[in-house]
Amino acid sequence: MRIILLILLPVASYAGIYFISEADINSRTTGLRSSDFAVASYAPNAVSNPSFLAEQKNIYLISAYHNHFTDINSGCITFSHPDLLYKKIPLAVSIFTISYGKFENIDTGTDYSPYETMIVLSSGYELKKVMLGTNVRYIYSSINNEYRSSGMVFDFASSYRLFSDKIYLAAGIFNIGFQISEYYEASEDVEGFVKTGIGYRVEKLPLKLMIQNDLYFEGRTRTAAGLEFNAKENLTVRAGYQLSVRDMNIGTAAKNEQFSGLSLGATILFMDFGFDFSYLVNGEMNNEFSMTMNLNMNKYLK
Repeated sequence: MRIILLILLPVASYAGIYFISEADINSRTTGLRSSDFAVASYAPNAVSNPSFLAEQKNIYLISAYHNHFTDINSGCITFSHPDLLYKKIPLAVSIFTISYGKFENIDTGTDYSPYETMIVLSSGYELKKVMLGTNVRYIYSSINNEYRSSGMVFDFASSYRLFSDKIYLAAGIFNIGFQISEYYEASEDVEGFVKTGIGYRVEKLPLKLMIQNDLYFEGRTRTAAGLEFNAKENLTVRAGYQLSVRDMNIGTAAKNEQFSGLSLGATILFMDFGFDFSYLVNGEMNNEFSMTMNLNMNKYLK
């Protein structure tokens, strides 16, 4: 299995060069199968839509973990502040990492551990009721001591609400960037894409509906829909479905095709903490699990 993964991982992970540049491991987002681009959460997910930082009034420390496949894991830590450097200019700093496990070099007998790391600086600003945001991302990827690469990626997003915040609209352009250093002698293109999303808040129910479409410059598209229901004051449940599930070359043979594309999730609020959980049926590699802790730090830092 490890030899097969070693052959296929570069194909799947580097279709846009860097897998980490598209992997959103926030549990609320994954619980909605990445359909929440237009609908903000109680805690900011700056990488998914940095424009939501424009309305963020709280200080948050966010930690996330995502299991993609067996020993392939990723994690993230984010610090978000509404006016860290300049008043009314919110800022978020995130550090992502993904580990692809440990492999053995057949020729030398030595072990190596491929990984990717991403540092993200995010900010948002409101201009005439339109929320604008941007991400600046530095990515470092290492397959082994010989093959390494780094790059810069930029995202731009905007959000707007209509009819007393009943309808949510969002659009943005993501993954616009370049390689600083290449794995091999020839450079590769960073695959950009356009994100659009729409959400609707049901008037007489604590329910939000949403849909998102990602259109990649090279032609493929990804569409997902989701719903979020506030079951109680401190409990939110959600579900998502990816409408354009692609055939995956990686993962186990035991897949439940009947529910392929489905995701489930929940949020539990307790004092200053928010705990998000999600489960994805047939994710990018296999069934996936994610959990995120959001800590409101207003009482500690304000």
